[in-house]
Amino acid sequence: MGADLIHIMYGGVIADKVTREVDGRPSIVSYCGSDLLGENFSGVVRKIISKYGIRASHRAARRARGIVVKSRNLYDALPKDINRSKVRIIPNGIDLDLFRPIDRSYCRHRLGWHRNEFHVLFPANSGDPCKRFNLAKAAVDTIKREGVLPEVHQLRGVPHSEVPLWLNASDVVLLTSLQEGSPNVVKEALACNIPWFL
Repeated sequence: MGADLIHIMYGGVIADKVTREVDGRPSIVSYCGSDLLGENFSGVVRKIISKYGIRASHRAARRARGIVVKSRNLYDALPKDINRSKVRIIPNGIDLDLFRPIDRSYCRHRLGWHRNEFHVLFPANSGDPCKRFNLAKAAVDTIKREGVLPEVHQLRGVPHSEVPLWLNASDVVLLTSLQEGSPNVVKEALACNIPWFL
């Protein structure tokens, strides 16, 4: 027995191929960010790959019976000829049982962070130019000149179950990305009652 409905979670080349192959069955494509907005990779080859992925996303969107985007900027990034009646803006939700305020001292102790320091959490890969770690570093350097000596922590390679510890141990979350679809980490920080700056 075949599926009655195909849901493709993320655009790009795979969504293009799947929507072409499942002809005769309805498909829904969920777009999450770079699949419509592209990526600002360094290097000509990476930029060509990113542009090709966007074109593939557009083809998939034209074939899909339904489209889900996570935010208004993704809605606006869809091709103009897409029938907007088949598009829904549905942000990702977060687990409010997992992401909630937890005692800061406890979290810092668990992570081995200094108890009385000012902790800044950078929730991205500093090697990705789109995340603009240089801008985060400039912000941190600015508060250093004001006499605050922050410790910067990069949220990399951390199991999802431990992210609430990292958020609750932080004084602030600093997100300096050039673009985002609908960043879950902002919603998670809000659920933990941690200030964030974008």
